[in-house]
Amino acid sequence: MQDLDLTNSAICKFILGGDILTKEMCEKITSLFSHPIHIYNEYGPTEATVGCMIYEYNANDAYTSVPIGYPIDHTQILLLNNDLELTPLGSIGEMYISGDCLALGYTDNKKTDERFLNNPFYPPHKLYKTGDLAILHPNGIMEYLGRSDFQVKLNGYRIELGEIQSALLTHSSIKDVYVSLFEISGHKLLCAYYVSDHEIENLSDFLKKNLPTYMIPTYFVRLDKLPLTINGKIDKSALPLPKKNHTKYVKPQNPLEKTLQELFTSLLELKNPISVEDNFFDYYVDSLLLIKAQSILYSKGISINTQNFYEYPTIRKLADFLLIDQPNNTSAFLEEMPIVKEIRKPIHISFDLKNIILFGATGFLGMHILYYLLTTTHSKIFCIIRKKDAINPLSRLIRKFQFYFSDLDIEQYLYRIKVIEGNILDGKFGLNDELYNLLGNKCDCVIDTAALVKHYGNYELFNKTNVTSTKSMIAFCKKFQIPLHYISTMSVSGHGLVKTPSGDFTEDDLYIGQSFRENVYVRSKFEAEKAIVEACKNEDLIASIYRLGTITNRYFDGVFQENFADNAFLNRLDAFINLGIFPKELYHFNFEFSPVDFCANFIVQLMQHQQHNLEIYHLYNNYYISGNELINMLSDSGLSIKPCSINDFKVALINAKSNYFGITAYIRNIHNKNIITFHNEKTSSVLNSLNLDWPKITSEYIHKILIYLKEKHS
Repeated sequence: MQDLDLTNSAICKFILGGDILTKEMCEKITSLFSHPIHIYNEYGPTEATVGCMIYEYNANDAYTSVPIGYPIDHTQILLLNNDLELTPLGSIGEMYISGDCLALGYTDNKKTDERFLNNPFYPPHKLYKTGDLAILHPNGIMEYLGRSDFQVKLNGYRIELGEIQSALLTHSSIKDVYVSLFEISGHKLLCAYYVSDHEIENLSDFLKKNLPTYMIPTYFVRLDKLPLTINGKIDKSALPLPKKNHTKYVKPQNPLEKTLQELFTSLLELKNPISVEDNFFDYYVDSLLLIKAQSILYSKGISINTQNFYEYPTIRKLADFLLIDQPNNTSAFLEEMPIVKEIRKPIHISFDLKNIILFGATGFLGMHILYYLLTTTHSKIFCIIRKKDAINPLSRLIRKFQFYFSDLDIEQYLYRIKVIEGNILDGKFGLNDELYNLLGNKCDCVIDTAALVKHYGNYELFNKTNVTSTKSMIAFCKKFQIPLHYISTMSVSGHGLVKTPSGDFTEDDLYIGQSFRENVYVRSKFEAEKAIVEACKNEDLIASIYRLGTITNRYFDGVFQENFADNAFLNRLDAFINLGIFPKELYHFNFEFSPVDFCANFIVQLMQHQQHNLEIYHLYNNYYISGNELINMLSDSGLSIKPCSINDFKVALINAKSNYFGITAYIRNIHNKNIITFHNEKTSSVLNSLNLDWPKITSEYIHKILIYLKEKHS
């Protein structure tokens, strides 16, 4: 395009369509002409007479891409969810078309019934289901986001392929990219096809800097160009199947290597034994297979963490790790470990929380903290949110708020919410110096709910997200002398996730001998807390740490986090329900339910009553229920769960088709002879002084959780 000489061309208008129109493309077009050029972005499928919407490109627009504008006359474009309900302004929805432009259907009646639906808003007209995603901005402008099938589900995670593509396109040597989900031997895998002048090594490591492990493609294939159909779309049938070049076969050297080889060869359904020096992640390994491997090894007396598979991804490395007593290498890190009791000192400062910075506002807990700040205080809240999936931060916040609080009009609170685009992973949160200093001088405290809460993966990403970002907040709060309110976890004790000694874990404890380096999540939260405690040591920082237990569904209506399939707690409950069995060894196990609305409200109340330079709270519901009580409550809701042995439960788990990733923590606790006793007496005393208490878990609450699960699975 750049070689064209169009300076004397008579062309003055372009009408484009067929895919997302980028600003970069428009800039390239206009740069070729010496006179003004009008570019129109048109949208419309064949089923709706092609042209349905149109918008003229404006270089000064702040949209992510060039919008598709407004519907043409006698045409209605509706954005609906899966239940054919209208999505709120600023929310993503699937586009449905109705009006005079619509075709009557296809020659195939079955296909017609699938795509041409009865219009519940304008009967007896029809709605055409386009399969396209869009967002409607508050000014009525619609922006096209791509196909709905561009979101895939892999190993229980919902993945936006466009987010992976965007991350790859930031690589200086990549010109174009397409990410696809395909299936080989019953295993679903991601493959990234990229256009570059040469092969690029270590693309996985490049992506791990900004994406979680589950979004990293298994394969990367270089192409000279992406294959296109005559309509200019990706020709998926022409994409080559990826191939992995495995190393030369190396046989086992000891009985453990032989055991591991037989295990992986069987689970991977390989005709020939796997080499002990092959990376088993090259063989379509997913999290379900790892759980099955872990359960089988448990039955053979071999205790192993899921994280170990990631750290030692060959049979030889894994066997060496299991055979050799690995050094903990924690002595240097724990040298001069600060003692909480010696650091905590009374403060006599009155905190006037007029302006609050909130990180992680779009998360499950963060959104409920925002709700209680809005409804129980008069504070103004500055929400620092990153742009994601081509959706601006304000639209993301509004959409999340309307998901969790659909009966509440957010418009009445927008004057108290200031959304700022930023990113905790960037220096100074991605803010310019002026805005960074303005917020520091204006705001009275920082609430940090943002964290990577997966329990396994690459530590580099966990460290950057959970540790480095926390240190950035510490530096910010120290510079402007404002308190930091940090959301942590009871998992920092290591209980159920790493080797731990028996003993107590109180609000005065941090290191109790837990092997925190065995798990990336535990390690990252431990190191973040240690950094905060050390910063409080010389009274430079005033901070509160809120260690939360198992955050569960909202108490009054059972609503849970939007990406509920990613949550270990519901995943475990799902396992018991779907398998229809429950290990007898868990009948006397205490199950904790800490409803998110109580957690959020308690945090908002506690942060207004800080009396020491360092406060540590243990926020978990003391009203446990036993496994036996849980089974009885499930029975009250009409579910029949039969007792079984732990061995029978493992067999059922191994043979299950679903990925019950959260259940291994319970199995580990059954085998773990070392018991940690949690204490929250100090926290409970403060809550009691504020007339706050946790709710008792009832059959009615469990029933609300089950209803929510059923609705989301349907």
